[in-house]
Amino acid sequence: MTTQRKKLDAGADRLIRHAQLGDTADVALRRLSQAANHGKLWFAAAGAVALTGPRGRDAAIGGLVSLGAASAMANLILKPLVGGERPDPQTLSSARRLKGQPLSGAFPSGHSASAAAFATGASLSWPVLTPVLAPLAGLVGYSRIHTGAHWLSDVLAGLALGTGIGIVTNIALKDRDMDAQTEDIAPRADVPRLPRGTGLVVVANPHSGPDGSEDPAALIRRLLPEAPLLVPGRDGANEDLNVLLEQAVNMPGARALGVSGGDGTVSAAARLARNHHLPLAVFPGGTLNHFAKALGTDSFDATAQAITSGTARLIDTAELTVQPPERDRTTVDVLNTFSLGAYPQMVAKREELESRTGKWLGGILASLDVARQGATTEITIEGDAHTSWLTFIGINTYVPPGLVPATRIRLDTSNLDIRDYRADSSWAPVRFVGNSVLGRRGNALRHRIAQRHETSESRPIRSIEILCTSGYSPEDGPGVDLAYDGETLHVPAPEGSQVQVKLTMLNGELTAYAP
Repeated sequence: MTTQRKKLDAGADRLIRHAQLGDTADVALRRLSQAANHGKLWFAAAGAVALTGPRGRDAAIGGLVSLGAASAMANLILKPLVGGERPDPQTLSSARRLKGQPLSGAFPSGHSASAAAFATGASLSWPVLTPVLAPLAGLVGYSRIHTGAHWLSDVLAGLALGTGIGIVTNIALKDRDMDAQTEDIAPRADVPRLPRGTGLVVVANPHSGPDGSEDPAALIRRLLPEAPLLVPGRDGANEDLNVLLEQAVNMPGARALGVSGGDGTVSAAARLARNHHLPLAVFPGGTLNHFAKALGTDSFDATAQAITSGTARLIDTAELTVQPPERDRTTVDVLNTFSLGAYPQMVAKREELESRTGKWLGGILASLDVARQGATTEITIEGDAHTSWLTFIGINTYVPPGLVPATRIRLDTSNLDIRDYRADSSWAPVRFVGNSVLGRRGNALRHRIAQRHETSESRPIRSIEILCTSGYSPEDGPGVDLAYDGETLHVPAPEGSQVQVKLTMLNGELTAYAP
């Protein structure tokens, strides 16, 4: 085997040494090889891909985790075990020779392993990247031979190693809970068919959604031309969304309520639709659109199709009541999640930053700031008094487990998904930041590396009461900070006083158009 390998390497070496690609190509390959030193090329690629959105971030994470595993295997384990001498680069032209020849063992090529691992890990997460990353990884591998840093067998072994590790890592990071989505997210409901939107009244928030997105009102008019459309400040309409929602449900001939906006706007519309016994139509006009995605209406076309065909689901929602001492209570509907502690603080900080940094980077910076402050909340849940770093309650069961619940498989389980992270866990802030960066893949990776117990349960319970001890915020003064459906709420209360929070499940009380 060794003899055959040496013959292969010698033959390839002769061919490549006599290859006349020109100085321009020689310099380009040398620079490419050097750019891949210590994974710099792939870190830059990961950053660029991550900026494209959630799919890109998953791909970047898959690629970087694969790269780290392949680099460790090649450089820390196999090179010391196998090693071998590298080719002599002195006979190569100066345009081809690396500045500072590597001194480690030759077999396998760490650069090739890292290149193949990143390309494989990222491409399996997002196949659209394959036509770019696969050739780039191959060029990096060839550059190691062209510059005299490695033999052909070193590179082939590195590419094979990296590819294998990329495949295994992708399997390890794959979140099977996320892939368990069933077609029937909730029971079907009888609703009127509304061709061209006749009988549907829509309230559209033009300020929701990412910058540069198409005006939601224009999209709705094109898809459902017969639907009356209320837009704050347009055509004499009131500037207040809540006022417009009240007008919409009371409009003569209204058979359904439509809403385009963020999750907070959708929650307000859901409460009115439920109270007026109207089906709700959700257009994904916000930035994250958590509820619309869970419902299956992740595009305006999907929502319009459900409206015109008359298909809908019976959805669980919840009613949140907040009662501070000697103040009026606040009551809202919650469609997705409720939280207190670190998460509301992170959301508030992220909203300050996202206009300059974008939501993802703003979320990372906000998480770091919250973790640094280490703020906690004194709470009592069902008689259990303790200090909590973060309390999360999902409407229905969320997956995956851990600090970053991502989505729901069903919307009719009648479960409150309760996750309470006590302050006696010193690792909670670290995991919070890590998972804010890595998202659901961070959860998947952490649970495969080390199963950590956290106070987390999802159980059929109609309501839960929480007593929160009021703290002090330099920005808002004394009170308790809460968050629901992406909205933050500061509840003023004397420092040290008790704020009563009650979350009550409303099983199947919301009818929503859905495919």
